Amino acid sequence: MPIEERQLSFDIIGDVESLDETNVISEKFRKQELHIIASDNPQYEQCLTVEALGDKCDSLFEGITSGDKVKVRCNLRGRRVDKNDGNPPRYFNSIECWAVEKMEKQPGHVKDDIPF
Repeated sequence: MPIEERQLSFDIIGDVESLDETNVISEKFRKQELHIIASDNPQYEQCLTVEALGDKCDSLFEGITSGDKVKVRCNLRGRRVDKNDGNPPRYFNSIECWAVEKMEKQPGHVKDDIPF
């Protein structure tokens, strides 16, 4: 498949479980992680971590709190680390967030006893 046909950007809709403090890795690198529960079927919840990097840590998740329903726009990132020590290379993936939209929660389904 030609590279221009590959889709590495996507949206995730889910409920915020928690938001970590900004983690300063080095003078030039910092990240903040947002943990989301996303699922089309409540029996099979997907617990995902998306991250904001660099300057985005200052504002991207501003106003987002646990329990909020959000739409997160992300890019899938991956890298290979080969230490040339005789062991096979290791692969790492991350979900890098570049936009967050707070959504209105939909009221839960109300079951009624009317037979029609």
